[in-house]
Amino acid sequence: MSPTVKQFFKYLVGETELRLKVAPFLFVIIVSTLLFADPFEVPKPSAGMVVRPNMTGLLGQLMQNNYNAIDASVSWAIGEEGYLCVHADKITYLNQGLRIKNEFFPLYYGFGGMVEFQKNAYTNTNLLTRLPFGITFKVRKNPVRVFAEVVPMVSLVPTMKYEISAGLGLRYSF
Repeated sequence: MSPTVKQFFKYLVGETELRLKVAPFLFVIIVSTLLFADPFEVPKPSAGMVVRPNMTGLLGQLMQNNYNAIDASVSWAIGEEGYLCVHADKITYLNQGLRIKNEFFPLYYGFGGMVEFQKNAYTNTNLLTRLPFGITFKVRKNPVRVFAEVVPMVSLVPTMKYEISAGLGLRYSF
């Protein structure tokens, strides 16, 4: 294995004590997001990939009905400033969107949380709230959707600060 991959795996399994302290926060974020789920709707899952300026990740989305979804992602960056991020959002698609010729681009917004585990997790573990805003393009007669989003975030732990992130992604519906 290359040194970078070894560092990443060492990062994932190291510093267990702090991760056990942060795990309840992550659990609360994900469970509180899922509490908004509609138990009477049949879930329609999708999976994909997201690329942001400083990280890459895998994502999943579970549609609850035509307008609401649970969106979750695991993202990482390997290298000098390596870290691992986990987030979950409650997404609402708007009835209105952009219409260009015969194509419809739905807009969405949401609320959720994220935990960032940075390389030195004892001093750089962050808990953030997220407010994603985005647009989706569904490829005709194809289960592929392309999306772009902008996400203002507020870091709550260890210090309060504001960040903004953007990303492009691809989802494949099952």
